[in-house]
Parts: sequence; structure tokens; C-alpha cells
Amino acid sequence: MTNDDDNKKDNDRKYDIVIYGATGDAGMAIVSYMSKHYNSTNIKWAIAGRSEEKLKCLINNIDIIVASADDDASLQNMAKSTKLVLSTVGPYGVLGEPTLKACMECDTHYVDITGELDWVSAMERKYKNNTSILCSF
Repeated sequence: MTNDDDNKKDNDRKYDIVIYGATGDAGMAIVSYMSKHYNSTNIKWAIAGRSEEKLKCLINNIDIIVASADDDASLQNMAKSTKLVLSTVGPYGVLGEPTLKACMECDTHYVDITGELDWVSAMERKYKNNTSILCSF
């Protein structure tokens, strides 16, 4: 894929960033930060999680995506809609791989907040030939 192909793919995405796990503690902190600093910018972002009701209570005027780690189709739909998934859904050793895999399959950037180094190492070994980059903090 050329840089022009990458740019076209990125321009076809509805969002720049989707915050997955938005109703958890870390997710809410990120949503709060984004709403204060990025609501009036050109960055298009959305929130995602398992519970539409909880997501609706979190913030107004932000698009909602219902997605769950145990529903591959929902993860695919989320990953296809954005340039970057920022995942706060853990524990990653249990819930992280389906989201990472969906992002790789959809050529979507992936970032998470895990401190689970064993999981990060396992994912790097398992998917070492994939062109996506696992970025964990």
C-alpha cells in the first residue's frame, strides 16, 4: 500500500479516534480530557463500550459505538470506523487480543494502557509478521 492509499483509507474513516472502554475509570478520564481539549478541533472522535445506556450517560454530543470483546463483529465495526482505537478494556490478558486482532484486520492503529508486559510480549511474538504496531503504555 502506498502513502496515497494510506491517506485515502484514513480519509474514508468516520473518526480519528475511538475511546474503547469509555465508561471505566481510565476511559472516563480520557473522555474528560478529550472533551475539554478536543471538542472544538478538527479531530473527530467517538466513545465505545458494551453498554449503550452507560455511554449515553457519560457525555453529550459525542457519537457512541457499542462494542464488546466477546463480539468480533462489533469490534470489526468499531475498528473499521476509525483511524485509531485507544483501548482501556482490560485485563488485557483476557480481553485485549480480540480488539488488537480486529484493528490489525481492519488496518487500524491500536493503542492501549496496559501494564501487562507478559501480554504485550505474547502479542508481539504471535503477531510479529503483521504490519500493525502494538503500542502499549
